[in-house]
Amino acid sequence: MRSGENAIYKIFIAILLTTEFFYIEILGGHIRIYHLLAPLIIILNIKALPKLLHSGTTIALFIFTVINIVAAAFADSPQEALKSLTLLLLNIAVAFSVGLAIINDKIRLKSILKIFLLIAIIGTFFGIFQIIIYRSIGIAIGLSESQDRQIVDGFASGFRTEANTFAKYLNIVLFLYLPSLLTYPKRRTVLTIFICIVMGILSSFTRSAIYGLIITLALIAIWYKYTGRLKNATPRLLAIIMTAVICVLILLSIASYYSDYIAHKLTFFFDSNEIIEGGSSSLRLVSMAILWKGFTTSIKTIVIGNGWGQIRFLLGDTEIQAGGAEIITALSYGGIFGGLAYLGYIITPITTLHRCLKKEIINNTSRMHEGVLFALLNILITGQINGSLNAPEYWIIFGIAASLRYSNQNTTSPLDFPLLDRLSRKQA
Repeated sequence: MRSGENAIYKIFIAILLTTEFFYIEILGGHIRIYHLLAPLIIILNIKALPKLLHSGTTIALFIFTVINIVAAAFADSPQEALKSLTLLLLNIAVAFSVGLAIINDKIRLKSILKIFLLIAIIGTFFGIFQIIIYRSIGIAIGLSESQDRQIVDGFASGFRTEANTFAKYLNIVLFLYLPSLLTYPKRRTVLTIFICIVMGILSSFTRSAIYGLIITLALIAIWYKYTGRLKNATPRLLAIIMTAVICVLILLSIASYYSDYIAHKLTFFFDSNEIIEGGSSSLRLVSMAILWKGFTTSIKTIVIGNGWGQIRFLLGDTEIQAGGAEIITALSYGGIFGGLAYLGYIITPITTLHRCLKKEIINNTSRMHEGVLFALLNILITGQINGSLNAPEYWIIFGIAASLRYSNQNTTSPLDFPLLDRLSRKQA
């Protein structure tokens, strides 16, 4: 069958993954370029909406949306709550736009995965280049003021606002590709891709993302044991782990030059006091404690919440919006029903994919679906350590999950990159 893919939709995915750092001020709030494009994509593919609405993921997201609209309407400051909720609704629109585009065969999962990987590799080398330039001549060439601060501290942000969000993005790329990385026959290509991803994760060095990565990998090992594939995957897994260890040892040897803060993080990586009381960790825990207090303030806040974004606290002289673990965020802003709806939209696609994968014949398509399952699992786990509700890849993954039932898949591997194959052969 001739592909109906359209280059415009590939550009849309690329914009989603490369412009998160660029804020547009509208009515006292901040949105991104892709928030303006997503509604247009929905309108262009509106005929596919009935199919998208048959997805349990779509229904769960719709329920989550309605609950938070009601919560905002009953907030102490409804206008402010609805204004804050607008960003969440625009993000959910990203999921719907991607889902509709896939159902209409304007773009395929394999193409989306390739864009994910290419942006990860380019972002990694761009971030490392930024740090090298700063360490060499003292000039921060960040894409934003926030990136400049990250570069000064020795953290690579890629095309993101900060290293934290870039690290979580790289995690998702790794898990989207993990089933293919474990089976793709061209080992040098696999090694080249894996080294690039690990370099990105280490150069952006975010502990919450790495903790989420480790926990997810442990659960995947259990999944492979359960499906009887752990034995076959073990040699490749061990090779990948050894590669990661070597990369970490290299980082340890240069960490003091690269970043004093990263050297400190590496030294106290598993130190319980550092995990709980470290700068970003302690702030996150304080923020979550404030969210929990807001949730339990009264019967009203327990049932219907405080309205989206309506819990704030002072950090020095600056008032910031409380955030953190996604389940606590959902409970505080949307009440018990908001929390249940959050669990509904994130667990529904996981259980659906798990059920479908048990019936599928193992091939390149099923490996791509399994990668989506692993990415969703990582989103769930890491989200309870450090939320990603504003990250574009978060909503792209839910758009993919909502559309897989109707998507027209290509059975070739998403690792078929002729350029990478040639590069890996030259390295050998």
